[in-house]
Amino acid sequence: MKNIVGQLLDQRSKVKLGFGIHDNIIITKADGESRKNRDGSVTDTLVYLSFGRLNDEGTVVSESEIRMWPAKINSDVNKMQTGVTLTFLQLAEIFTCYYTEDQVMENFNPFKAVGITEPDDIRKVLNKKQNMDLFNAELKNIFLTLIQPFIGNKDAKFRLKVVTNEKGYDNVNSTNWIENMNVPADDSKLSMSPKELETYEISKTPKTGDNLSPAGAPATPAMGAPATPPAGAPATPGQAAPATAAGQDPVAQAPQASAPAPSPAPAPTPQPEAPAQQVQPQQQAQPQQEQAAPSSEPQLPNAPFNAPNSNQGAGSPMGSPLGSIPNAK
Repeated sequence: MKNIVGQLLDQRSKVKLGFGIHDNIIITKADGESRKNRDGSVTDTLVYLSFGRLNDEGTVVSESEIRMWPAKINSDVNKMQTGVTLTFLQLAEIFTCYYTEDQVMENFNPFKAVGITEPDDIRKVLNKKQNMDLFNAELKNIFLTLIQPFIGNKDAKFRLKVVTNEKGYDNVNSTNWIENMNVPADDSKLSMSPKELETYEISKTPKTGDNLSPAGAPATPAMGAPATPPAGAPATPGQAAPATAAGQDPVAQAPQASAPAPSPAPAPTPQPEAPAQQVQPQQQAQPQQEQAAPSSEPQLPNAPFNAPNSNQGAGSPMGSPLGSIPNAK
């Protein structure tokens, strides 16, 4: 295992994915552990998913981590039902890229743990904290089990849509954010809405007193992890320009860095300092975090499917319930 120096050196050639629609993406990591913030508090998180873009040689050349948020209790039961539905659909959409609806319905059903069989039951059952905690824990358990065969699997490439909010945090939508690479770019259903493009432009506008990384900003209710540096400013090492349509290469579109300005000639009298350049959101905008203590989530029974069998290889990811992953091209 590489020490910290080796791990940091590995990051030199990788840039963030950033805003845009990216081809040839794989899941490189799925982390369901809680993480501590700098102040020692723990922010509720369902799972951290890392996405990497492959070049023609099959090497991950850009990578981003997106935070997926758990469902929350809301005094407005209609809003709570919508939130639970979108939380579930966001994760389920990964599996619908590769499997039939019947296969997903049978194997990816966290609602069984709390006895929910109809959408209207969500409002009646999940308005109690104990039930909501159990639902989120079951959702995490099943997802992390089913996703394992996809991690690092270069035969399971997909197309990924990354959006941002006004503060510069990268997110993925709850629906229509991922697509099998077998879908030709011309037939892709992934696109940026006028509102998403407008929000991205706002995110690039310097804010008054905004000289800190988004890591220092409070968490927003949107689903996602701290953003990559917004494109549009002069390129900096490790920063990529955004892809804006399916099939575009964000690395190829990266702006060229401008040549450094020559140093001013020494003057006999002190010269006033030039205004400091506005600091853009840092490339690694995720707070430094310590490993949290083991979670106190409810102990759940094994998910209602066979665990992945490492002897079967990537071609048969679920041990049989969901069959094999179709080769993505």
